[in-house]
Amino acid sequence: MQITPYFRFGLGPVTFLITITYIAIFAATVGIHEYGWDAPEKGSGERMGLDLEGAMDDLRVIARRPHPYNSKENDVVHDHILSRVNAMAVGKSFIEVDDDMISNTTFVNGGVLGDLASTHMGNVMYFEGTNILVKVEGERPGLPAVLLSAHYDSVSTAPGATDNGMGVTSLLALISHYSTHRPPRTLIFNINNAEEDGLLGAWAFLSHPWSALPKTFLNLEGAGQAGRPVLFRTSSPHVTSAYHGVPHPHGNSISADAFKQKLVRSNTDYVVYATKGWEGLDLAFYRGRSRYHTRADSVPGVEGTRAQWAMLESAYWATEGLMADEGANEGGETVYFDVLGSAIAVFSLQTVYIINILFLILGPMIVGGMLWFTHVRRRVAFPLRGWVRFPVALVVSFGGTMALAFIYNKANPYIVHSSSYVVLISFLCTAFVLLTVTLRLFANLRPVHEQKLIVLIELYIFWWFLLAISTGFEGAPQYLVGPYFVTLFNAGTFFALLLGLGEDALLEWRGSNEKERIVSVPGEEEGDPDVEDRARDVSQSLPAEPTERTPLVPREQPVDPVHEGERQIFALWMFQFWLAVVFPAIWTCQTVLLLMTALGQTLVDGSAPITVYLGMAFFGYLIVLPLAPFLHAMHFNSTLTLALLLLGSGIWCLAAAPFTPSFPFKTFYRQVVTLDSNPVRNEVMLGGIPSVIPATVTSWKPSAEVECGSSLDVMFRPNLVACVWEGHAGAEGMGVDFRVTRTSSGTAKLEVTGSNTRSCGVQFDKPVHSLRIADAAAPSSTPDKVDQVALMSRTWNKTFELEFDFDQEMQGGTVYCEYADARPGQIPDFDDVMESIPVWATVTKGSSGLVIARKSWKVPGLEEGD
Repeated sequence: MQITPYFRFGLGPVTFLITITYIAIFAATVGIHEYGWDAPEKGSGERMGLDLEGAMDDLRVIARRPHPYNSKENDVVHDHILSRVNAMAVGKSFIEVDDDMISNTTFVNGGVLGDLASTHMGNVMYFEGTNILVKVEGERPGLPAVLLSAHYDSVSTAPGATDNGMGVTSLLALISHYSTHRPPRTLIFNINNAEEDGLLGAWAFLSHPWSALPKTFLNLEGAGQAGRPVLFRTSSPHVTSAYHGVPHPHGNSISADAFKQKLVRSNTDYVVYATKGWEGLDLAFYRGRSRYHTRADSVPGVEGTRAQWAMLESAYWATEGLMADEGANEGGETVYFDVLGSAIAVFSLQTVYIINILFLILGPMIVGGMLWFTHVRRRVAFPLRGWVRFPVALVVSFGGTMALAFIYNKANPYIVHSSSYVVLISFLCTAFVLLTVTLRLFANLRPVHEQKLIVLIELYIFWWFLLAISTGFEGAPQYLVGPYFVTLFNAGTFFALLLGLGEDALLEWRGSNEKERIVSVPGEEEGDPDVEDRARDVSQSLPAEPTERTPLVPREQPVDPVHEGERQIFALWMFQFWLAVVFPAIWTCQTVLLLMTALGQTLVDGSAPITVYLGMAFFGYLIVLPLAPFLHAMHFNSTLTLALLLLGSGIWCLAAAPFTPSFPFKTFYRQVVTLDSNPVRNEVMLGGIPSVIPATVTSWKPSAEVECGSSLDVMFRPNLVACVWEGHAGAEGMGVDFRVTRTSSGTAKLEVTGSNTRSCGVQFDKPVHSLRIADAAAPSSTPDKVDQVALMSRTWNKTFELEFDFDQEMQGGTVYCEYADARPGQIPDFDDVMESIPVWATVTKGSSGLVIARKSWKVPGLEEGD
């Protein structure tokens, strides 16, 4: 039996290799993405002595119930963390704990303030911090310290197991570890508060004396619910190298572009530390966005220890890497990606730029030189009629895949929320079927002996042009790091093409040195399909007329190698396949899963669905595109199978319900109580996407009681609308008092006191000047005009004192206080929503306070128009 036929470029071998390769790639990438790795056994060397069980015990306390900054439960969590770090510091002279009840900060906030006004430049935030700081002095205190940061507050609607209980418990485990294994470099731990209200704990840390010690940092965060933490952002290639030691790294610098383009609207303490010029890593959970900031973000919801270990392991090795780094800082943007969670590649964007330039210049020279040598100098025939088949197939398949994205966006725009894998499968099938059918039609209707090589050349030209464009983006002032993937695809295609051209040269060499080839007599090796193909090739090369030297029974005939073409060399095509297909497919599978998971469930936050569908369709298409040189040799049954799969997945995506109990529709709760109206007005709002929120509310409330359609821009939720109704519960225990004193013709003093709260604020009907807050530190910048000011105290029921200058147009404004305690019985209208909302929907906060109690005020002695 001959082995050769099983390795030739034919239907059977090509179909088998493509099928088994892609099954392996999908199984590996999806398995790692969905499940990751289990925590090692207790006591094993892989634990590095880290106390996972202790971290889980801490998590059960911290994430027992919601604990936003403005809640009594927040104080309980604070005290637990403080008791834990104090116990670790006992008897350790190199560990110092600071329960920071001194630092406060006043700054201009261009982001969310958590009050009832829209965002304006000039808004001022006053905040009194309650951070818990730990300094573990290293054995070499002369080196700059490393900052490790995580926030211990949650939102009012979630226990915060992932956001950010696991980040805090990871820091506690690291403090415990380094209390018995003194680190070489000083570590500063900032377990901070009020991150959910505007990154306030991080801002407060900047006014602490210890903030002068670090130069690098690691921020632990939760932007989803469980799963594996991803390296969202990083400052430079230099600091990213610290991530090399992580046993199971997860990250792709394409996420940095998502933040830059505001596809991801969440922010983290990373941006605060970056304002100091520090370099750092931003490590965050991102899966399960539908459960993010909801009651499902709980200890039972994280399902075991896998997620906690993933965060703890990554934090430990990243810390070790940052401590070991003693090199000079290297600025610049970073390109990084992991390979099947086993290693991470890190490059500077400048390095990628230089590589691109080399490929752009040398690539065409090498390819052109080999083509000239083989097909001009050696005069090997090369078909001219086989060109342009790949561009046509590209337009047909890419256009069809993108068209399907627009169809989903029009017909069932939110199906990706619950059926993201089905959507992705339909894109993959569309790309594969259209690309294969088009190339097979060309192969059958206009056959050429070197279609694989021709398509490789055209594919290389395609990637070369894209490489030129991406290099322009990478070198532009508004650089993007995402297009680095073009470098990977161009490189794989280039080296595969070199093998193809080498194969062509080898065919020519064999043709010139082998005057005769052995061809079996009919009947020999019966049943061998390769022999039959060779016999047909020989029949085409027989002399037109027999001569006197022609044998009666021909056993050997001269064969022009051109006629056997891509079937001639039996194994070289496999190396071409591995170069052009395998790594690009792995990278793209990982990337599309990251994109799908990070963005697929952000549509309920107001993101545009078409952005997600086009992104998934684009990267899904890239998974299939490298197969183009080989698809004309695929078996028809494979294409038929995927066409049927496309039909089934397409029907599902067009007809299935987008929201389910497992993947619920997220709504945003907010309540405004106007205390100085008669009677007291109690307005309840539930916000969401316009096509779904009305049915969500009216399913349990009569439509006559509900008014839907108001824009939620006021709640910092663009593209969403609110359903509003009058609440039936009073404002018991909630209140705000004020006293206004006119101190001069253009100056006034305002005192604001809230009942059972430590978060209040003031709105001015016209901007004021020279705002002064009692006990406040000097602001980092003083705006000329102030529209509003948010006031957050570390103590309860504090009276805030403000002085300001005003113009004649200013008459007064609104004072308000917020309430965020969502325990049953505290906010009856919120309890009513939680009990009545459909099972396929869930509730999160609409702003930092669930309830806002407000009153209007005026400056004494001012009349309208005075």
